[in-house]
Amino acid sequence: MNTEYREMLTEIDVILENMSDSEVNKIPIKLREFIRNNKSTEYSFTIDNNIPFSEQKLKKDTIDFLALLSEAYFIEGAEKKLKFRQILVENEKKHEQELRDKYNPDKIFENSNKNNVRGKVKWER
Repeated sequence: MNTEYREMLTEIDVILENMSDSEVNKIPIKLREFIRNNKSTEYSFTIDNNIPFSEQKLKKDTIDFLALLSEAYFIEGAEKKLKFRQILVENEKKHEQELRDKYNPDKIFENSNKNNVRGKVKWER
């Protein structure tokens, strides 16, 4: 198991430690044990209770894993799960569009052409 994956499990474990027992108990024991037994022993993560959870500095993989946990164990009812999935899809589309805009080759070359001043070069022999 790679380091990044173990660090993500460390963040998940800390988050679960800060949740109520009634919520954590919705997650199967084997999954909780897997998280505990495979988390990084060298990576340290803490939750800052002075800032909102949405502003915590979490790894992207941690956020993705939390979304899976939420859908599988915390969100109850078919309608709520469907709405949650729609939100995830919309967020993914926005993220993909941001990446397309950021790394659009046409725009990259457009900006570089504006910055390049091309003069005529006289070649001499």
